[in-house]
Amino acid sequence: MLSHLNPPQREAAKYWTPLVLAGAGMLLEGFMAQQDLPVLAHLRNTQNYVNAAFESKSLFDLPPHIVERDVEQWQGLTDWLMA
Repeated sequence: MLSHLNPPQREAAKYWTPLVLAGAGMLLEGFMAQQDLPVLAHLRNTQNYVNAAFESKSLFDLPPHIVERDVEQWQGLTDWLMA
């Protein structure tokens, strides 16, 4: 994804990419509020999703001690789905 950038640009991208994503999240939340849609969960940016996908697994298939914090963030969404 960043291979077209030179090394200093790649280093800088590590810092501004999360800011861009955070801005997109705020735009999405604003849109959802305008549409009167609830935000069911906020999921943190974690390497656990990448690791799970690499192993062709879901987050819930990984060892609980590794993904405990992430699974907690899914609780509101899973509760809503089960209701």
